[in-house]
Amino acid sequence: EILVKADKDAKTITVEDSGIGMTREQLLSNLGTIARSGTRKFMEAMKEAKGDANLIGQFGVGFYSAFLVADRVTVHTRSHEEDQQWLWESNVGSHQFTIKEDDSGERLVRGTRVVLHLKEDAQELADPIRLAKLIKQYSQFIQFPIKLYSSRKEAKQVVDEAATAKRQEEADKIAKDKEEEPIKVEPVMKTDYEDVWDWRVE
Repeated sequence: EILVKADKDAKTITVEDSGIGMTREQLLSNLGTIARSGTRKFMEAMKEAKGDANLIGQFGVGFYSAFLVADRVTVHTRSHEEDQQWLWESNVGSHQFTIKEDDSGERLVRGTRVVLHLKEDAQELADPIRLAKLIKQYSQFIQFPIKLYSSRKEAKQVVDEAATAKRQEEADKIAKDKEEEPIKVEPVMKTDYEDVWDWRVE
């Protein structure tokens, strides 16, 4: 599966999969240079597979287009072939990148996490509603479930303090007129809505 999460405060978009991940050598091979980012291999494989769309996720096609919206990209990955987790990082406009053992503390079981650190003029993309529209528009060739971390309104019953106070005031007045001891009334309930955040399939 593929997980997508926007963070407005951190100004990031994170895309994570539960795939096979990459070793250090595979990071160098797949993300080493734009020329080797998988585009040619992808086109050749598409010809051999006669247009099988499942091949899209197997190559770094368009990976470097991430820098159209991000000024820094980090890739955290852990292969099923080894225990080490690696961190690839590069900045926009740079022809260099770094690969080192990932000591961020966020351990992956396996798979790859790509974090886009958005440019100032692209920070509007860090919005779940905007991302949901983009995912629906461009994911028709992706054969794996895509889950977006987003919110929905959930109804709950809460005490209506103002209405309860008014009911109590009326009950107290009636009790006073009858020269009886005032009693505590049942609270008046109302429906309120809160944002509940969760992973949802788009």
